[in-house]
Amino acid sequence: MRRERHPRSFLKKHQKELADHNPAFAQQLAESAPLEKVIWDPGLEAQCREHLDKGTLDPAYKGTNDLCGESSGMHGIGGAFEAMDVVADFHTNILDPNCKYLGIAFSKNNDTYWYSWGYRCDRVKVAFTFEGKVDTSKVDFAALNTAKNATYLSDVEKQMVLEVNFARAYPKGLRADHRSIRRQAASWSGLEHDDYIAGKELMAMLNSMGPLSILQPKQCVYEAAKMHGLDCEKRGFLDHTGSDGSAPWDRILKKCTELSYGNENLRGSGTPDPRDAVIALLIDGGISNRGHRHNMLDLNVEIYRLLPDFRQADENGDHIQLGAKFGLR
Repeated sequence: MRRERHPRSFLKKHQKELADHNPAFAQQLAESAPLEKVIWDPGLEAQCREHLDKGTLDPAYKGTNDLCGESSGMHGIGGAFEAMDVVADFHTNILDPNCKYLGIAFSKNNDTYWYSWGYRCDRVKVAFTFEGKVDTSKVDFAALNTAKNATYLSDVEKQMVLEVNFARAYPKGLRADHRSIRRQAASWSGLEHDDYIAGKELMAMLNSMGPLSILQPKQCVYEAAKMHGLDCEKRGFLDHTGSDGSAPWDRILKKCTELSYGNENLRGSGTPDPRDAVIALLIDGGISNRGHRHNMLDLNVEIYRLLPDFRQADENGDHIQLGAKFGLR
């Protein structure tokens, strides 16, 4: 796909395929303006190749371009896919003016690939203002505070459980809270293009939702999250794959044998504000399938969850990383 041509031309040519693969992408194409060409980056390609062939979890970028952030992922795991699957997989990056560089590596059988987008340093910022107020006078926060008596949780962890329950039980109330988006828009880095798009999606979704069940903490899920959090802290980066090769569900089911499935959310944030972290995961900017949002607002299952925190000093001396685990009974 060539971004410098009008996105609506691409939409017209591939209308049926897009309707089958990703209707949300089709809607975004209809509303998008042309962008500059993507630049192929051999350094990002090599990074993806190292992910794919060697299983390196956090390979260094050795290219020559100045990147100010990356967004990467994989697709396949042995399954067949079509060209439009690749496009739909990172469609949020395709339409993001800050995604300037791209590298992809395919397996020998072309049934699995890794991709990585590099962000430009001269960021295109999105303006956002909101003067409304959040009315929580009718919210029963005591009922949402299901982790109140969980002695193994810190105060921040208990607050995280409460905030996720607030989002689930009072979706329209959370819809009115634009604090974190306003702060991001006013920061030096500005509001990211896809955070703005995803934020609008989230507002529409929350406005159409009814209340969901509130969630309960479960200590064995906490232990799985803590184990992975300490692993990430030791190695110095966040990734859903553990240093031992374990997936989120492996770690949860190992600790919680009575559960049938598990998943996780990870969030690296410069602020310890629990609601900001929850809203950022619900917005889920840069993640085409909005998987973190789905985990937190699952409509069909009862989930045990909680978010332990672990702190790691960065160049500013204050960095909080939050991990969430979800378990299905």
